Amino acid sequence: MHTSPPADLDGESLVPLLKNPATSTGRVVATFFDPGNVSLRSDRHRYIRYADGSEELYNLEEDPNEWDNLADQPDFQSIFQAHAAKLPETNAPLDPKERKKKKSK
Repeated sequence: MHTSPPADLDGESLVPLLKNPATSTGRVVATFFDPGNVSLRSDRHRYIRYADGSEELYNLEEDPNEWDNLADQPDFQSIFQAHAAKLPETNAPLDPKERKKKKSK
């Protein structure tokens, strides 16, 4: 039985990826760790901004261990800026009740 998802859900369906895991989506995935730290992962790069304002950029195809920080290298500024532009303005609250309060304002 197939049903439509509730209208108030954020995000996109993962069904296409479940059907074909090798599909490239072009999405950038955010991971939050400790207050003020965020990592953005695209197909090829990882961008990290720390709470102290420092930033890192890695080419994961050429540097899977993330040893060579490319954030200050001129050849990578367009990639750096594209990832930085996708940073969320705020972290979503963890408590679902708090999310509902923010949406109703």
